[in-house]
Amino acid sequence: MKHASGFVRGGLIGDDGCGRNISGGYWHLDSSGIRKKSEGAGAPKDDPGITGLTTEQFQSGLPAGFDPGVWGENANINGGLPYLPTNPPPK
Repeated sequence: MKHASGFVRGGLIGDDGCGRNISGGYWHLDSSGIRKKSEGAGAPKDDPGITGLTTEQFQSGLPAGFDPGVWGENANINGGLPYLPTNPPPK
C-alpha cells in the first residue's frame, strides 16, 4: 500500500523487494491499521511468507514457528497475545 508520504507500507514490512525471502512472518491485523491479508508487505502484494492474524487467532495459541522456549502466551498477560518473557510487556 502506498502511504501519502510516498513510502510503501505493509502490515509487517514496507518493501520486500531486496531479494530476500521472508518465512514465518506474522503481523496483527487488528492493531496494524492494515486489514487486507494480501498486504503483509507493501510490495510485493501477497508475499507468501507473511501472515496476518486477528486477535482471536493470536490468542488461540502460538503461531507456527514460534518457539515456546522464547515466546510466552498467557491470557492474563499482554491481552493473551504472544510476548517475550525476557522482555515482558508493561503491566
